[in-house]
Amino acid sequence: MEYSADKTKQEKMMTIVLDAIVKGERQEYLLSELRTRCDEQTSQQILSDANAKYEALKTDGSLAGYEYSLYFDRAKNRRVSKRDVAGLTLISLGIGATALSYLSAAPGQRYFILFGLIAVGAYMLIVSPRD
Repeated sequence: MEYSADKTKQEKMMTIVLDAIVKGERQEYLLSELRTRCDEQTSQQILSDANAKYEALKTDGSLAGYEYSLYFDRAKNRRVSKRDVAGLTLISLGIGATALSYLSAAPGQRYFILFGLIAVGAYMLIVSPRD
């Protein structure tokens, strides 16, 4: 069981390294970063596997599709957290309630600006944890 967990972790690291290679990251930098996370032999193996996969993508013509998915596939680049959704909901409610208050007030009457909802929603978006 431990072996398969290690293998899965290495495959994830290899995918991360492959993404970095496709983005143009230098091999020396990648190797030094790998060395901080695992031993020398494993680092070399992960880098070598990522390079082999990169060469395979170049030779079979699917590198362009991989690059496209790397840069434009939103699900891979950024997942939307529940906190993000809550923040956007609060901002929308604040703006909607402010607009409703403004539109229902007669000329010259007071209306409410629900700044608190908008501010809390913005705070939730800004402080939302990132992967």
